[in-house]
Amino acid sequence: MRFSYSQNALALLLAALSLFASADAKVKKNKTELQAAYPDPRVHPSSCGRKGLSKSHICDPHGVLSRASQDRVDLIARSVSSYGPLAGVVVFEQILLEKPQQKIRFSCKASARKAAREILEGWKAEDLVLVSKNDFQFCMVQRSKALSEGDIAEIEESAAELLAAQDHTTVDLLDQAIQFALLQMQQKSADENPNLKGKLDAALVPKPTGKEMWQMVLAHTIPFIGFGITDNGLMIMFGEAIEQLLGQAIGLSTMGAAATGNLLSDIAGIFLGGQVQALSYRLGASEPDFTKEQRQLPVTRYCKMFGESLGITIGCIIGMFPLLFMDQGDREGSSSRAASPAPEIPSVKSMENFSA
Repeated sequence: MRFSYSQNALALLLAALSLFASADAKVKKNKTELQAAYPDPRVHPSSCGRKGLSKSHICDPHGVLSRASQDRVDLIARSVSSYGPLAGVVVFEQILLEKPQQKIRFSCKASARKAAREILEGWKAEDLVLVSKNDFQFCMVQRSKALSEGDIAEIEESAAELLAAQDHTTVDLLDQAIQFALLQMQQKSADENPNLKGKLDAALVPKPTGKEMWQMVLAHTIPFIGFGITDNGLMIMFGEAIEQLLGQAIGLSTMGAAATGNLLSDIAGIFLGGQVQALSYRLGASEPDFTKEQRQLPVTRYCKMFGESLGITIGCIIGMFPLLFMDQGDREGSSSRAASPAPEIPSVKSMENFSA
C-alpha cells in the first residue's frame, strides 16, 4: 500500500514536470518565432526592411513606415543610443489576434507589452518602442530602469494624444509619435544624469552634408582672397615707396620700411574690409543656413578655418603682383651696392713704407 502510494506520487511528479517542460518549450517556441520574424536590426538590417545598411535601430519588415520615415526614426534612435540607453523600434502591421472594427485610441494591451518585452530580450537592447498600426498599439518597455513606470505611462499617454489629433492615423503621425517617444525617453534619462544631457543634445544636432561643408569653405575662401590681395599688395607698394622716399633721408632700413608698409596696409584693410565682404557676397560667397548648434560643431569650425587659410594663401600670392612692375634697374643697383666689397684698409706695413 505504501509502495503504491509512492508510485502514484512519483507518477504525478513526473506528469507535472512533463507539463511544465512542454509549456516552457511552447513559450520558447513562440519567442523564437517572434524573434525570427523581427530580428535585431543591428545584426540583420535587411530582414527588418533596412536593405543597404550595415546596421539599424528600427525593424519594420512589412514597410509600414516609408523609407524616409524609417530614416528619420533611425537617426533619432541611433543618436539616443550613442550616449544613452541602447534604444530600438519595432513596427507591426497588426500584433493582436483581432483587429478593431473602428479606430480606437492608441494604448498598450498586456499581450502587446509582453511581445515588446520578448523582442527587447532578444535584441539585448535597453529601451524599445513598439508600434502596431492596424490595432492601435503603442508600447514602451525597458531593461535599463532609467525611467519609472509613471514616466513610461506618461510618454505613452502623450504619444496617444498626438496620434488622436487626426481622424485618420497616417504614417507621418506614427513617425512623429515614435520620434516624440524617443526624444522624451532621452530627455527624462538626461534629467537623471546631467553629464549625459550635453552629449545627447550634441548627438542630435544634424551633421552638415558634403555640399554644405564645401559651401562653408567657399564662403570663407573668397573674402580672404580679397584680404590677402589688399594686405600683401599694399604692403609691397607702401614698403617700396617708403624705402625710396624716406630710407636714405632718415636712415630707415629695408626691414623697417617693410614693417611700416605692413602697418599702413593693415590700416587700409580695416577700411576696405566692408567692401571686400560685400563683393564676396555678390559673388555668391554665403554660408549655409546652419543653426546655432550646427555652427558650433567641430567640423563646421574646421571648414571655416580651412577656407580662411586657403583664401589668405591664394590672396597673398596674387598680392605679390607689384613685384612685376618694380624698377629692375633700381633693384639691381641696390643689389650691386649691397654686394660690392668694402674699401680696403691700408695695412700697417704699407703705412710704414709710405712714411719711409
